[in-house]
Amino acid sequence: MRYKKREADVLAETKKSRSAAINDLLVAAEKRKNSSTFQVWFRGERRPFVQFQVPTSLLLYNVRNGRTQTAQLQYIEEHGLPPDFFEDPEDPEVQKAQEKILLTLVSQADLDEDIHEKGQENPLVITADGVVIDGNRRLAILRAEGKTQALAVALPSDTKPPDIYETEVVIQMSRDTKAAYNWVNELRVVERGLNELKLGKTAIAKLRRTTEEAIEKDINRLKVVDMYLEWLGEPKKYNKIPTSDKSEGEEIFSQLTDRRFGKEFKNRDETTQTALMNASFAAIRAKGGYKDLRRIWAHLPKKAHVILEKSAENPEWPAKPEAATKRTAKLGPLAKVKPTASKDQPAVSELAAILSSPATAATAAPILLAAVEQIDEEEKALKKLDPLQRIEKARDTLEGVELSGADIKPKDIERALAKVEQQIQRIRDELEEMSE
Repeated sequence: MRYKKREADVLAETKKSRSAAINDLLVAAEKRKNSSTFQVWFRGERRPFVQFQVPTSLLLYNVRNGRTQTAQLQYIEEHGLPPDFFEDPEDPEVQKAQEKILLTLVSQADLDEDIHEKGQENPLVITADGVVIDGNRRLAILRAEGKTQALAVALPSDTKPPDIYETEVVIQMSRDTKAAYNWVNELRVVERGLNELKLGKTAIAKLRRTTEEAIEKDINRLKVVDMYLEWLGEPKKYNKIPTSDKSEGEEIFSQLTDRRFGKEFKNRDETTQTALMNASFAAIRAKGGYKDLRRIWAHLPKKAHVILEKSAENPEWPAKPEAATKRTAKLGPLAKVKPTASKDQPAVSELAAILSSPATAATAAPILLAAVEQIDEEEKALKKLDPLQRIEKARDTLEGVELSGADIKPKDIERALAKVEQQIQRIRDELEEMSE
């Protein structure tokens, strides 16, 4: 990436000269008898590192900082920058952008007031060539306040990316930070450890003080996030994921993950699976909550025709696509279960097609959510009826059935009537038992 000559208030030193300058300062501090140390987790244990003062102009913000990943994506979008803008940490324009992001995080967490009152309590943790591993926000505040020196400890010159990852994760997990990673950034930190650094689930679980099962769920949650972004037509744009409100963000994605990777989902046919995921994504985009998600998964597989009928009563409901729409989202390996022939299957297919497009889903989602909520309320009301009232209600429903002009196969009617007869016989058997 090309960039202009560094300005005076940004880094003026090359990587080599930065390393040499930092090393000179560290060696001088180590020679002093009164030098203090600070414990930092490094290569599997806590080690004492000598603290020393370093000019803030020698330091670089860590653009791989897990805390700022989604904020970087938002910055790129807002400023019309290329997707790889943050790839070169040496670029002064990148450093300026990263500082703006960090100062925004600082303001949101009131960390600036905290440091202004208490000063710099903990040293920055930096690499031998001046990249800040821990303390990026503190450095941003110090520079904003015109401070030219910062207290720091430096990791050895032979530090490797996995060492840096380990140190950063342990520091994050061991300290109560005012601006914690948002949940999407946390998932991406796990992904980086697995995919880029080739660390195993066991190693990452140990660093994060959790279980391998929890790491596996994190992986699956990120898969669902990626599915949603594919459906939305915004692949890998994690800034599009709501992170401020748990009801519309972390919690609903967590519940959707449990359902998507659950046994019940695996036993459904592909059309139903696609319809469930498309409907869930449409609900998330419409800022629906976990109750909406529960209703969709409870009613769509069994009452798709009712959902469609109720939705079609609204004149804003989108028309049925003329041709089957291919699913836009990469939903992962779906089931090879054959669909069960029923009156719901055509409705399931139609819902899957209508909701496959974010454009039509934007119109359809509020109507769909209202329909499943209405079905939910009707079921609750039905459960409150005594047995006789429920039988009379079923009778009234059957009295309103007319086959003339209906677009349905006689065999489907026969199967439905057989099920009705089974229920009637079950009730008769219970009556006989009661009379005995």
